[in-house]
Amino acid sequence: MFLSRSLLILLAAAAALPIAAQDHGSDRTCLTDAGTSTYVSGMHRANAPRFPRALATSPTAGVEMRNGMFVVQKTPANSLLDHPNDLEGKSVVFAPAGVDRYRATTVPLQYDTNVGTALRTFVNNGASDWPYIRVTLTTVKLPLFGQSVDTIYLTAFNSIALSPPGFTPATQYDRMEAIFVKEPTIAPLLMTNRRPATLLLPTVYERESADGIVVTWRAGGALSYDVQAKIAKSGEITFSYRTLGEVTWGAVLITPGVGAFLPGLTTVAQLDDPADDVAAEAPESARAALDIRSVTLQQATAVGGCLLTIGTGGTPATMMPPLGDGIIVKVTFGDAPPLTMTLLWNSEVIVTQPGRAMRDTATAGISGNQIQIAFTVDSLRPIATTTHMVIETSLQSMTSVADRLVEDVPLTDGNVPGVELSSANGAEVRMPIIDAFTWPIIDLQSVWESVRGAGSFTDAQIDGVAIFQDFHNDMTISNAAYATIGNPQDEGVSMFATHTPAFPRVPNLMNLNDVNYGNLAPLDEGRIVLHEFGHRWLQFVETMENGAATMTLNPQPAHPPQFASAPAAFPVVNAYDTSTMGGGYFAQNGNSFTSSPWSPYGYSWLDLYLMGLAAAEEVPVTYVIDNSNPRLGNAYNPPGNVTVTGTRHDVAIQQVIDAMGPRRPSTAASPRVFNVVFVMVAAPGHDVDVDLARVDSARRVFAANFVKATGNRASVNTLFFPPSPRRHAVQP
Repeated sequence: MFLSRSLLILLAAAAALPIAAQDHGSDRTCLTDAGTSTYVSGMHRANAPRFPRALATSPTAGVEMRNGMFVVQKTPANSLLDHPNDLEGKSVVFAPAGVDRYRATTVPLQYDTNVGTALRTFVNNGASDWPYIRVTLTTVKLPLFGQSVDTIYLTAFNSIALSPPGFTPATQYDRMEAIFVKEPTIAPLLMTNRRPATLLLPTVYERESADGIVVTWRAGGALSYDVQAKIAKSGEITFSYRTLGEVTWGAVLITPGVGAFLPGLTTVAQLDDPADDVAAEAPESARAALDIRSVTLQQATAVGGCLLTIGTGGTPATMMPPLGDGIIVKVTFGDAPPLTMTLLWNSEVIVTQPGRAMRDTATAGISGNQIQIAFTVDSLRPIATTTHMVIETSLQSMTSVADRLVEDVPLTDGNVPGVELSSANGAEVRMPIIDAFTWPIIDLQSVWESVRGAGSFTDAQIDGVAIFQDFHNDMTISNAAYATIGNPQDEGVSMFATHTPAFPRVPNLMNLNDVNYGNLAPLDEGRIVLHEFGHRWLQFVETMENGAATMTLNPQPAHPPQFASAPAAFPVVNAYDTSTMGGGYFAQNGNSFTSSPWSPYGYSWLDLYLMGLAAAEEVPVTYVIDNSNPRLGNAYNPPGNVTVTGTRHDVAIQQVIDAMGPRRPSTAASPRVFNVVFVMVAAPGHDVDVDLARVDSARRVFAANFVKATGNRASVNTLFFPPSPRRHAVQP
C-alpha cells in the first residue's frame, strides 16, 4: 500500500479497550471524538452541491412538524451512499473474457447445498491471524489473475484472498475503498471488520473437487446471511446469495489487488511552490507543515482515479498543530466541491471529498512531509480539458489562508469501476469488478438545514438537535451514536480552538441511529440522548500537573476513562449512578477499587461545572486509578462489580481552571434552560406513527432525567410548534 494508514487507525484502534464496557444487549457506543465536527461539516460541504434539491428553493420541503417534533423524509441529499444489496435469491456468474476482464450474468439462484466441511467459526480473539484460515488445495489448481493458485485464504470478511487479508479503518466499502484492497481478492459480500452486535462472525465451509472449489459463509444472530462463492477450474466464478435478510451492505469484488493498478499512474502535473511564503498569522510551530513546497498530480485512467501528493516544508505528523487545533489542506478543481484533509492535534486524520462520505479511509494518508489523497475524477464533473486547481493550507483557528498554490492542470475524464450486477446480462466488465452495496450515511447538517427552515429557527436559538432514523444506516453497523458538539461559545470548557466566542454559536447535532435497532428500553434511549447532548460541553478538558497541561481526565479524549472516579452528582436511577459520559463509582479499600453495578445515568460534579451548572467550589476532588490491574480502558464506563488494584491519583477542579482558564460565562450567568429539537428521518414504507412514538419515548425520558441529573438546576425544551404570536417553544 502506497499510503500510510498509521495515523488513520489511531483512534479507530482506541475502541479496543482492555476491559470492555459491559454488554447491555445492543447498547450504542459513542463515536464522538476530536474529529467528529470536522468530518460532519466537511462531508456536507463536499456533497451538498451535488444535490440541486428542493431545499435550495423550499427549505421546508419534505419536512413535517408533528406533535412538537419533526419528521424529515429520507432523500439522497440527507442519506448519502444509499445503495442496498438487491441480489438475494440470485447468482452472478463471471465467465473469463480475457486476462483482465469477465462477462457478468445474473441468473436465478445456483446455490450448491453440498457446502462441504465447516473449517472455522471466526472469533476475534486478538490474534493477528484471527480473521482468516489458510487452505492448501490438493486436487485442483485455480486460474486466477494470471496465476495457477493452490493456496488461498478464507476470511471472516466473506472473501477468498491470495494472501493474508489486511484491515481497512472504514465501516463499509464504497467503490474507492474497494479499489484499495491490497490483496488479490474474490468476494461475494466483502465486509470490514466492523459489524452490528446482532450479526455474528461467520462460519466458513469449503468443499474441493477436481472441478473447483465451493466456499460458503453463514453468519447468524438477529441479522444473518448465507452466501457462497464457486471457482471452477475453468476460471469461472459464481457468487450466490441464498439469504441476506437485512444484511444489505457489503461489496462484490473481484480484484488482482491495488498493486496491479499503481503502475498505471501517469504524472499529469508536477509543480513547485516558493518556500517560506506562509501567512504571518500562522503560529511558528506549524509554519513549516503549512508551507506548500511541491505538488504532484497523477492519474490512473484504468480506474478513473487520481493521486495528489503535496510536499510540505515540514513533517505534519511530527510538527503537530497547536493543542485543540488542526491543519487543513483544501483542494478545489474547477467548480467542483472541495476535498479536504484535516490533521488534528491528536494525530487523527479526517478526509472529506465529493461523492464520498466515509470518515475513515485507506485512500489517504501522511508519510513524512508528504500528504497523499486519492480521489475520483467522476466526482469533479464536468471535466474540462484544462482544470483550474487551487490548493490551500490553513489552521482551523485561522481566519485566513496560510499558503496557496494555483495552477491549471490537465485531467482526463473517466469512470471508477462499478457495475449494477442485479441487471447484468452478459456485460463485459474489466477488473476490478465492484458493486459496492452500502447502507446510507446521514448528513446531519442537511437534516438540520431542513428542520431549521421548517421551524424558523436560527443556529443560535438551538442547543441540540436529536436526529433519529427509522432505517438502518452506517451507524447501525457500528452500534453507535455520535455528536458534533457544535459551539456554545463558552470559555474554559473545551480545548477546541473553534469552540469559543470568536466563532458562531451553532447547535450540537446528534446522530442517534435507527430508533428501532436493538429494541432499547426508553430509559436507555433517553440515556444515549443525555450522553450525546452532554458532549456540547463534555469532555475535552485538560488539567495542570507539575506545570504542564495533561489529559488525565480524558486521555482518549472525549470521554472520561474507565479508571476515573465519576459518581453522579445527583441520582437519576439509583444511589450508584455514574456520569453517563464515562468513569465509574468505585469503593476503595487501600489500593483495591471495586466498581458499582453498571448505571451510567447521571452527570458528575465536573460535568455540571463544565456545563455551567455548578460552581467550582462545589466540585469535590476526584481521582483516577493509575496503573490499574487488570488494566481499565481509556474511555467509557467500567463494567460493573469489577475489582482492580492501582494507585489513587487525585485531581482538583483548580487544576482544570489552571489549564483551561476560568469558565465564562460563570455559573451564575450560564443558561438554565436549553432547547433540544427532536427529529426523525423517515424512509418510505415505514410506519411513521409507531417509529415517532419510540422517538417520543426517548424524548420524554431525556427531558425528565436531564432535570434529575442536573439536580433541578436546568431543564430542556423538547417540543416545538409552528411559530405564532403567543408561543414558539413549550414544555419539556
